[in-house]
Amino acid sequence: MKLFPRPSILLSLFLFHGAMEGKSQQLIGPSYILDTRGVGDKPKDGFLIGSRFIVDTSGPKSEIVLSSSTIRENQPVGTEVGKFSEVGGGSAAYSLVSGTGSEGNANFTLSPDGVLKTAKSFDYERNKEYSIRVLATASGKTPVEKVFTIQVLDVDEVPSKFVLSSNSVEENKPVGTEVGKFSLPGASGAEFSFAQGKGSEGNKYFTLSKDGSLRTAVILVYDQTKKLDVLVRCSHGASKVEGVFSVTVLKNPLKPPPPRDDYEKKYREAVAKLEKLRSFERESNATIVRKNQTIESLDKEISTLREEQERVDASLGSCEEMHRSLVKESQALDGNLKEVDAFVERAESMLKDAQNRLVEKGEEKSVVAEKLAEAERKLLVPHTTDWYFSEQRGWLWASPDHYPLVYSEQIGGWLCYEIGTHGPWLYYEYKSEEWLEW
Repeated sequence: MKLFPRPSILLSLFLFHGAMEGKSQQLIGPSYILDTRGVGDKPKDGFLIGSRFIVDTSGPKSEIVLSSSTIRENQPVGTEVGKFSEVGGGSAAYSLVSGTGSEGNANFTLSPDGVLKTAKSFDYERNKEYSIRVLATASGKTPVEKVFTIQVLDVDEVPSKFVLSSNSVEENKPVGTEVGKFSLPGASGAEFSFAQGKGSEGNKYFTLSKDGSLRTAVILVYDQTKKLDVLVRCSHGASKVEGVFSVTVLKNPLKPPPPRDDYEKKYREAVAKLEKLRSFERESNATIVRKNQTIESLDKEISTLREEQERVDASLGSCEEMHRSLVKESQALDGNLKEVDAFVERAESMLKDAQNRLVEKGEEKSVVAEKLAEAERKLLVPHTTDWYFSEQRGWLWASPDHYPLVYSEQIGGWLCYEIGTHGPWLYYEYKSEEWLEW
């Protein structure tokens, strides 16, 4: 039992006796504190003359700790900071209370079982720490209040805004036309992708590469889609930020093609000329066939004559011994040989002339074939300038200024040629919004 004196001017006499049962009594007179903690719960007798005293029979105080006292900045509301507990175990009820060190209470929530969570998202650059005052109440122990400091940790932050270099595109442009490019000012290595959620309705009309290039995924039409919203996510390291961007489709009216009055006449003339060239080609082919047959016949005759000449030469060789006696016959035979040689020379000349004519006809055929191919190319190329006629598709009009767009009189509207396609060619029809194979 300990006595702690408290001086007092007034002297008094009192008698204290009885069971305190955990209560403190205060009387007038010089003050003393009678500490009976740890003595047990039995009644205590006290006797002091000319003083007053206090008998304190309260239990031991709680000692509480917080598992973590730091929180990263920019975390969402309701993020857990840590959990309170009693040293040595045991359970207690916790709450935030006012008083010295409670300035930061409003920024947190505390559950009765001791879980401390954020009530807002913290910004390290604005405030680096907060002070809270916590009350812990445990059965059989004196309630205790304690002040804790919660520190805000700094993290590398991605800039809150990223930009799009251009947010408009003209209608009727081919698939893959670039609208603009996303970038993150003040940072490098950022990656971009589409996100799903409010504002992502227009995502399906575009493609987006990791480096931020936004391109059309379809042919846009002003009357159908004047403005499209896309939801884009920017990733830089572990940080991510999303933003909604509006892309405006600009009207791009196309001028109607010029009248085709003269082109129908030109088309018929070209068809007639082509037919004439084809007829000439057929006649030339027939002539060449006949000439080839003649040349073959001459070749056979020349071959026969050469064989005859060889036989004559052999006869002459065998008759050399009879030469003197047969001079007259030999002279006659020489005359015949001269005639044969002359005939062979004439035949060879005719053969050479025939071969020259054959070469000339071949050159003529090449020229005709080239003209024919050129005429066919002009009639069959799908993007001939101005009006041209197709037996399957009717009258079509094209121009380098409108490429790859083609106007169809049969359809009564514009088509967009898919560049690079062939056999079949692919055209997009704006009216039906369908692809055609030609």
